[in-house]
Amino acid sequence: MDRSKRFGFGLGLILVATLAFGAIAASATTAPVGWTTLHAARSPVTVQLPESWQVYPPEDKDERLVVATRNSTVAAFVVMGPNHESWAAFYERLYKMRRTEELARDPHASIRTRVTSLPAGRAFESIVVRYDQSSHERIRQVQLDFLRDGMQYEFQYVCPEKLSGVYVPVFDTSARSIRLTQ
Repeated sequence: MDRSKRFGFGLGLILVATLAFGAIAASATTAPVGWTTLHAARSPVTVQLPESWQVYPPEDKDERLVVATRNSTVAAFVVMGPNHESWAAFYERLYKMRRTEELARDPHASIRTRVTSLPAGRAFESIVVRYDQSSHERIRQVQLDFLRDGMQYEFQYVCPEKLSGVYVPVFDTSARSIRLTQ
């Protein structure tokens, strides 16, 4: 193979790699079509959610963002507060607390926890499926807790279990959009 063909092929690979990297970098900061970037009140947090969801006023001082579908059956919350624990103590406390609280609400609850890596950093993730007394149906709650610079950032996504197939991909996309700018 002569040099011009190899050189042209090499430039083509570099161009393709550059375009692919640019698309990945752009997708990390640009909201998907039909989505919007929301800024949580009094915090260095942004998260992307579908444009059709509505923002509601927070009900307590630690809530920074409350967003729900128009019929309020599916919701996302951002809660923030001080926390100076080590990561090990943070993990241990959340692990025990999540199991204790959820099993007290529903002894038949399904609880999965893990540490996950997201663009915003390392997070304690819990996925709970349980019976909800107020709505009288099974719900799925995905919660991501981040510990950074003496603050705990908690992201909660909630939907009826019967709608999990529709909303779990929405929750996953939103979770990957979380940014902690502090």
